[in-house]
Amino acid sequence: HHMTEYLSILRPLLEGSPVSVVGETLTAHMRLSTPRIGQVPVLLAALAPRMLKLAGEQADGIVC
Repeated sequence: HHMTEYLSILRPLLEGSPVSVVGETLTAHMRLSTPRIGQVPVLLAALAPRMLKLAGEQADGIVC
């Protein structure tokens, strides 16, 4: 659950959007100001079925 909340904050930030999230494990009200040089891939360390499923749904790849 924590990683799902983390990705709900990280993905919009990397796309240049502000976030305002109050979750069960994480809270964030912020915006990143970085140079835009293209899409930043998000990789998850995943071996177990739940993390692999999450990576398939919300990440760009996995690191095992």
